[in-house]
Amino acid sequence: MAARRIPFVALLAVCVAYVFRCAQVGLRFPVPWPDEGSFLWQALAFRDHLSLFAPEINPNREALWMPPAFMVLEGLIFRIVPFSLGAARALSGLFVCGAVVAVYGSLRRIEARALFPVLAACFLFCPIARMAGNVARMEGLELFVLSLAFFLLERRRGAGLGVLLLAPMVHPNGVFGVAVGVLYVLWRARRDRFAFRRADLFVLGATALLWAAYALHVAQHWADFVRDMGAQLRFKQLVSSADGGTLGRLKEPVVWGSVLVFVISAALARGAREGLFAPRALLVTLLFQSVVAAGWLYDVYPAFAVLLAAAVAAEAVFAASARLELTGRRIAVVAGFTVLLVATDALAYRHNAFLERSLDRSTVLRDTLSPAYITRGDRAAVEHYLASITPPAGSRPLSVQFVPDAEALLYEKLRGPTLKYVQQTFYEHHYDVLVLHDSIWFPPYVRNLELLKLIYGRGEKVDEELIHQRGVTEKWTAYRWGR
Repeated sequence: MAARRIPFVALLAVCVAYVFRCAQVGLRFPVPWPDEGSFLWQALAFRDHLSLFAPEINPNREALWMPPAFMVLEGLIFRIVPFSLGAARALSGLFVCGAVVAVYGSLRRIEARALFPVLAACFLFCPIARMAGNVARMEGLELFVLSLAFFLLERRRGAGLGVLLLAPMVHPNGVFGVAVGVLYVLWRARRDRFAFRRADLFVLGATALLWAAYALHVAQHWADFVRDMGAQLRFKQLVSSADGGTLGRLKEPVVWGSVLVFVISAALARGAREGLFAPRALLVTLLFQSVVAAGWLYDVYPAFAVLLAAAVAAEAVFAASARLELTGRRIAVVAGFTVLLVATDALAYRHNAFLERSLDRSTVLRDTLSPAYITRGDRAAVEHYLASITPPAGSRPLSVQFVPDAEALLYEKLRGPTLKYVQQTFYEHHYDVLVLHDSIWFPPYVRNLELLKLIYGRGEKVDEELIHQRGVTEKWTAYRWGR
């Protein structure tokens, strides 16, 4: 029995190393990204007021461009533990690890489980997985919810259906999982009965209540919901077209190669009378989504599909080889397949342009982690500046815009009657002060694009003040406009 636990312990060690590496990289990869502000300001609003109205991203009303589960969950967590951008990013890393562990739990054969930590390491330490686990966005949570749902469905637990129905409340891409999952449940129910214990019924009931509450909330803000979701969908269509479109993504070797592995492993598993039907359904979900949808960080979905394809292939081959007699031939076949699978998996992740699209303009790759993106001394200098600026007596609070945008989250406790933060996410805001953090880690393309819009685009006289500088690469500058 102790030997059977070794693969799980090895997998936990890989996950710990992954989370540690993400924490070590910190705010360098990537710098505080606009999306993090878009979602975490709402999470903080829920933490403070149990509301998703965040004036930092829209001072007039609640933003409704994304389902609320991620923001609500993060807000609840940060009612219990202190908030920081690093902590929010660490949660994403834990969600990614949870998804990997759920796939491991779906495997049946000890040989496949023994190999899985190596395959998981190939995935977790590829660039897109490291970034998805180091950004406070929905991708990690979405992968965890989908993987947990199909893990439960593989065990014929009715709770899996309830968890699966939560996926679209985390991210609209969850509808792909629901579509495939419902078809899977209907097909599987013809041969196996699903268990509906008290815990399963509780999960299903809780999911129904959450959807009812969300539907009621949307109904009360229907016009704003349609406006925000419409803008989101139009933006995604532009991104998809620029990304090569559906046909272009279908031609990618990572995609069609995973499809080929899926077909071959399904044939082998049928001959061996062993299934892993739910993980294969999850693989179909991720491949379908990877072809149909495109967006920033979406590259982690086909990357996770590669891991799933390798896992189901290992399970199928080991199951098929079990029918052979224990001879040198069988050992050679299994050993050769293992080496081939690990090598293929590692090559699929290595410098794969398709899986690194999100990194192109959002990260700066260096051979060292020096210099630090921000230190205590840097933060103290910026905090001192923010505390020193005050609006004229009787006037409205000063509005401060940061570049990079989400760096304002580092100073969220300084918000008050005289100081507010804003971020230009789908909405145009007034700002009196702009704090620019020039950094070697800040991609020049993004930096220049933001300044072109936020400073030079205003075409007004502006006062410039150096707040703080560390070395030759890290510099904080304030731009202040007169009222």
